Amino acid sequence: ANQLIVLVTKTQWRGEVAEEMADYIGKEYVLCYNSPKPDCEEDSIELNGVDYSLVKKSPNEFEYTEVLEAGDEDF
Repeated sequence: ANQLIVLVTKTQWRGEVAEEMADYIGKEYVLCYNSPKPDCEEDSIELNGVDYSLVKKSPNEFEYTEVLEAGDEDF
């Protein structure tokens, strides 16, 4: 089966784009950046009524990005 991966920013994924693609989405993932900076500005996105972190303070001193499935209970 043909598959397509779409990577968009929070501002790109709103309104008409989200509505037009809704019927074609199999799974959604969020890239969550973990910042070691003590003053990092946290950010999130709402998907299907649930808030998901896009940027958050790292639980350790490391900088990394997690690929997390939207809708996952452990998110």
